[in-house]
Amino acid sequence: MRALVVEGRCTVALRDRPEPRPGPGEVLIEVRASGICHTDLEILRDNSGTWAYPVVPGHESAGTVLIDPALG
Repeated sequence: MRALVVEGRCTVALRDRPEPRPGPGEVLIEVRASGICHTDLEILRDNSGTWAYPVVPGHESAGTVLIDPALG
């Protein structure tokens, strides 16, 4: 999958990331939209605590729950 990645202070790139695999009791969501909030901007500016880069911003997401065919 492709994701916007904050790689360091004021440095972003579009990168290939591994496809996530849900564990027991988890679901996989195909994200259709994700909001960028003030906290994400502060991470980009390196003004928000002690973040370990790289960071994929956006935590207000909307999408479709993908059903695992093995679950029936």
